Amino acid sequence: MHVRHEEDAVTWLWAFPQLICWPRPLEWLYTPVVGNRRWPGDLWGIDDGGELLILECKQCRRRDDPFADFLRFHQPDREELTASHWKRKFSLHLAAELKYANGMQERPRGRTAGILPRSNRRTHLRRWPELVAMIDSRIRDSAYATTVSGYLEVRAKAGNPIPNYLAYIIQSRETMPVLTPAALTSARGLQARVGPERVGLLVVMATRSPQGTLSVRAVRSQPLLAA
Repeated sequence: MHVRHEEDAVTWLWAFPQLICWPRPLEWLYTPVVGNRRWPGDLWGIDDGGELLILECKQCRRRDDPFADFLRFHQPDREELTASHWKRKFSLHLAAELKYANGMQERPRGRTAGILPRSNRRTHLRRWPELVAMIDSRIRDSAYATTVSGYLEVRAKAGNPIPNYLAYIIQSRETMPVLTPAALTSARGLQARVGPERVGLLVVMATRSPQGTLSVRAVRSQPLLAA
């Protein structure tokens, strides 16, 4: 099945974080608005050990490099990688998200604050009403903000360790190559800067049954790429 927009696949992860096969409990923090000038990645999260996860979503058929923005962005002293930064940012954007009745509700033009995918005035979220209902149920529970706050405290006490950079690839056909030579070069360059164990790869494939039911499965999940 061809997935037209990467924001759809990001919505799947908001609903089913277990798709990335991460070894520790995690919570999603934020989906940046499309554009990589300040915020690389399509989804940021944190686990119970204070480890930051940054995922870049790409489609195999477009042959894009999911690691190039990470390679340009990463500096160990960046404020955006600190727990103190996220305590402020998460609180502001979660409050903006919860001002409205649900995640699908269209916001006024120019109002882009929030934590869920917001490109094209949330058009992509409205394709998945059942998933957004699941997401809303979780993020509107006070336990969500409490859990995120606790994870950020752990990150602060750990000294803001280097984040984990993951390529999140949508594969249309199993025979299609996942990474281009350019992407592998970027991945190896990133490994050299952050350590091989902090560069990961997740590949998912979506299928639709004759009845219209969508099924998404992780076909490959690696904590690191071979150098």
